[in-house]
Amino acid sequence: MLNYLIAYKDKYGRDYNGNPWILDFGEDKKAALEEKETLNQRNFQDVTLFSAKENEIEGTITWEFVNNHKIEE
Repeated sequence: MLNYLIAYKDKYGRDYNGNPWILDFGEDKKAALEEKETLNQRNFQDVTLFSAKENEIEGTITWEFVNNHKIEE
């Protein structure tokens, strides 16, 4: 199963100890795209949509992982 996730930094450029904040939308790509737009409108930084299989997501998700799984729109 492919999950759609969003990685981001807050409005002030803060992340979680060098790693992104993460929102997981499961298989709902439409909801992820809508939330990405909302976060961008609210001036969150480095808002990135990415996807991963459940078995690929273990422990802390890093910016490197996000960039390697980024969805280009």
